[in-house]
Amino acid sequence: MEHQTINGYGNDYQFVKMGSVNYDNLLHHELGHEWFGNKVSVGDWADFWIHEGITAFGDWMFYWEHGGEDAYFKKTEGTLKQITHSNPVVSPINSTEEEAYHSEIYTKGAFIMHSLRWVLGDDIFFPMLKAFANDTRFTYENQVNTRDFIDFVNSYSGKDLEGFFQLYLYTTNIPEVKISKKGKKGFEVSIQGIDFQLPVELKTENGLEIVMLSKKPLLIISKNEPIVDPRGWLMLKK
Repeated sequence: MEHQTINGYGNDYQFVKMGSVNYDNLLHHELGHEWFGNKVSVGDWADFWIHEGITAFGDWMFYWEHGGEDAYFKKTEGTLKQITHSNPVVSPINSTEEEAYHSEIYTKGAFIMHSLRWVLGDDIFFPMLKAFANDTRFTYENQVNTRDFIDFVNSYSGKDLEGFFQLYLYTTNIPEVKISKKGKKGFEVSIQGIDFQLPVELKTENGLEIVMLSKKPLLIISKNEPIVDPRGWLMLKK
């Protein structure tokens, strides 16, 4: 458990090899709570994903750092298969622990951070996360909620990600990719179920490219049907 400065641990040090180092997921996770769950803490069970989802995403970054990109994406792909979208990540205000505490605050919470990394780009995402964890409005004796986090990300990045957060944090809806043949040389690609644009990787015979997709179809010139989000940055129905 993530008691501040003195974590409780009982996993018998079940280390596995990660690159050239040994790794115990639970030990790493509880240490991660020294930042999210202790330094940054929520005041309501409704927002508990900030403790668990962001810390779980930190676990994934250990994969990236020591196992490489392949290990990282293998982890995100495996986690995505576990997410059933049974409950919104953020529960109603004044939820009880039983109502708010479920597995998707870990898994889907972490995947939202993974997607946010993609949407913002590393040059913005990582400094933003560090700045959030060092903002005196949100640390130590001050408590934080999801609205604080959303507003901070929007302000820091200069982007309006309200639609992204409302979709993935507050609903169980997953947008659906639509692809249709258009003439002899192209395909129309769209994402149904969103009222905003998302940067998305497409793989065609020309390699990877990044396009902005929305519910309005975008014409992609390609001989073969494009593969949408081949590395799995986003939660999409395909």
